[in-house]
Amino acid sequence: MTIKKALFVGNTYLDITLDTIAIPLGDNKLRDQKYAVNLGGNATVAGCTVSRLGSKVEIVTPMANDDLNVLIQELYKKEDITLHAIQASKTSLSVIIPNGIQRAIILCGDKDVDNKTPTIDLSKFKIIHFDGHMPEITLELAKQAKQFGILTSLDGGTVRTGTQELLKYIDIAVVSEQFCDDLELSHKDTLEYLAKQGCKVSAITRGIRGVIGLEDGEFFKIPAMSEIKVKDSTGAGDIFHGAYVSNYLKNESESFKSHFEYANIVAGLAVQRLGTVSSIPSLEEIEKQETIN
Repeated sequence: MTIKKALFVGNTYLDITLDTIAIPLGDNKLRDQKYAVNLGGNATVAGCTVSRLGSKVEIVTPMANDDLNVLIQELYKKEDITLHAIQASKTSLSVIIPNGIQRAIILCGDKDVDNKTPTIDLSKFKIIHFDGHMPEITLELAKQAKQFGILTSLDGGTVRTGTQELLKYIDIAVVSEQFCDDLELSHKDTLEYLAKQGCKVSAITRGIRGVIGLEDGEFFKIPAMSEIKVKDSTGAGDIFHGAYVSNYLKNESESFKSHFEYANIVAGLAVQRLGTVSSIPSLEEIEKQETIN
């Protein structure tokens, strides 16, 4: 049996999540605070989700020759993800302080990244998911994917340089409310705009208000999971992306609305835990929640 693989393209962070009530100022300390150290980055967390849910994953991502990179490579190895490294000047680090559905994030490590597209045999992949970083590499790989007839997916967190050109090569566009604001369009108009760009399926993730989308000319709405206590929403959107990619790999004939419904359950479980990758639920937990829903 042919193993179905997914390729992810995007940035990698080392995420340090602090479960703390405050950040000390001046000459002060807080003791006995909980924390989590995870792989981070939009495509990275999505890829880890797919790997943990049972499919083969490879990723194109920047890698620096520094001390933090040693830990990052070990974490990728633990997640059973094959790396296609793009040379970078330094490793990106993020410090996250969650507060329910909100979180404060400190991003460190602006870096120079080589824009040369790596040579990859794309024919072994069923779907390629982009987070919009590394625009030159992303666009080139999206064009190549189209030539191979491979499904392409985009995490549209914001409108970036080259987004409009990239959309011509995207089949599944799942964007944020910020993306709509960047376009200065309503949610409905954004979905229709994405369809006009050639996206077969478009959707908008709206946090506690669920997901709205457009597939085969029909609008749909998926409510968020109810009666849950949000511990940390960091990475929930990325886990959502990974979960629908995972469900597509296992059930290609189903609609993307059904893939999004599955992803909605996975993300709803994830927000009840601390951290990004560490919050991804197991297959057993997902199946149990599906029976409840």
